[in-house]
Amino acid sequence: MIDGVHAKHFTGAGVVIHHSDSLGLIAVDRNTVAISISDIMVSFAAYPIEIPGQVIFLHPFHYFALVAYDPLTLGVGASVIRASKLLTEPALRRGDSVYLVRLIDSLHAKSRKSIVTNWQAINICSSDFPRYHAMNTEVIELDTDSDIELSGVLTDEQGRVQALWASISSQLFGCGKEGDHQFVVGIPIHLISQVLEKIISGAPGPFRLINGIRRPMPFVRLLEVEIYPTLLTEASNYGLSDRWVQALAEKDPERRQVLQIIGCFAGSKAETLCEGDMILAIDKKPITCFLDIENACQKLDHSVGSDGMLNMTIFRQGKEIDLMVGTDVRDGNGTTRMVNWCGCIVQNPHSAVRALGFLPKEGHGVYVSRLCWKSHP
Repeated sequence: MIDGVHAKHFTGAGVVIHHSDSLGLIAVDRNTVAISISDIMVSFAAYPIEIPGQVIFLHPFHYFALVAYDPLTLGVGASVIRASKLLTEPALRRGDSVYLVRLIDSLHAKSRKSIVTNWQAINICSSDFPRYHAMNTEVIELDTDSDIELSGVLTDEQGRVQALWASISSQLFGCGKEGDHQFVVGIPIHLISQVLEKIISGAPGPFRLINGIRRPMPFVRLLEVEIYPTLLTEASNYGLSDRWVQALAEKDPERRQVLQIIGCFAGSKAETLCEGDMILAIDKKPITCFLDIENACQKLDHSVGSDGMLNMTIFRQGKEIDLMVGTDVRDGNGTTRMVNWCGCIVQNPHSAVRALGFLPKEGHGVYVSRLCWKSHP
């Protein structure tokens, strides 16, 4: 019960994205695998067996986790299970046809043809105590009831996976509706395939012991700020010049938006950014969506002698400003250590705490995750 996790047991569907003689990998949403310190059991629709799994990667922003399993424990089932083919291009757009494939309680697949109705930034309000939530991510909505909590995948006619149909948890307040609310959206598969490619190629990162083999798990370079889009019409009312409104609209005529800072993570190297800043450009190139920022961060990883700084143009309090903004490199380990002392569960401040701006000035500290009370007779 760390990182503000709101329950003890979670169940959901994932998709096998890699299957070899020594390693199997499953992509699953963070409402199914919430934290790294957990016991995982994996059941397969293709073969009747249940085996243990191991959490190996939790994405800091994009609400997915990767779970490893040992193919040797599958026995003859190892020859039956296949990894799904991932289709990263072209990106899904409004009006595209997809197949929504989900697992019902009996582990039988259920599918239906659906239409993409929307593609928008996800916005999850903070809960009453800090816990992980998706941010800086565009998700897919369908012409189906999003309150149906069955997770799964979105595929094309050939069965190639285009998105993870993910269960999202948020907390409701007021109007007599207090409590956790579950809904489902699509997470584009290219966000997952980028991490998968790094794992398969052995990209540098912290080593994890997986199925008895030490393997490097990739780092992720991030601009550690929470961002949400603002319509260009609203940005114009705040004083954004017609020149920039036109430039951003021409760059992305479908979205017609500018990205605005909601808040900076405590301890982040992006401390030169402030709440309310609008991101106009990186290296003088207009920025209109989260993918633009991620591509700029990845470009730093491939630049020889890079100092990890982004040359950004922002709009702040009526003025256009050029800033050098730092990026952070994070792993996907999540919280790996906790101490239970007299019913007080302590840990390092996790990302949801830092997103609220809380971190001692030393850059590290102890966070009390939970208190366990004992009643006396």
